Amino acid sequence: MREQTANNSVEFTVMGPPVPKARHRTYKGKAYTPKKTLDYEKLVAQHALRARTFAHLRPFDGPVGLKVVVSFADKRRRDLSNVLKSLEDGMNKIIYDDDSQICEIHAYVQHGQPHVKVSVWPINAETLT
Repeated sequence: MREQTANNSVEFTVMGPPVPKARHRTYKGKAYTPKKTLDYEKLVAQHALRARTFAHLRPFDGPVGLKVVVSFADKRRRDLSNVLKSLEDGMNKIIYDDDSQICEIHAYVQHGQPHVKVSVWPINAETLT
């Protein structure tokens, strides 16, 4: 994992194949999130916490921007939005209070060694109008 900071931003890289957020499942009338999704969200949370600690920052409490570069090992079609959901949920309560604070997203797909590079920065609320 690599982490760095610039202008109060938090950046980190999660090596390994990106895991899209899977739909919830139902068992005996109760909904649950599949283990693979939960495990990936926990991995993202660990990297996010390490990067935020390294940056000496607290969770952002206002609007934030998000840049994500997702690298897949092969060129099969993947659902980028579901990968973003896993990342966003994994950063809840760590990088920001809630993923509803995300006001700007830049997401890119590339192919090569599988990993995800994430950058989150605060946005001045006055510039949103």
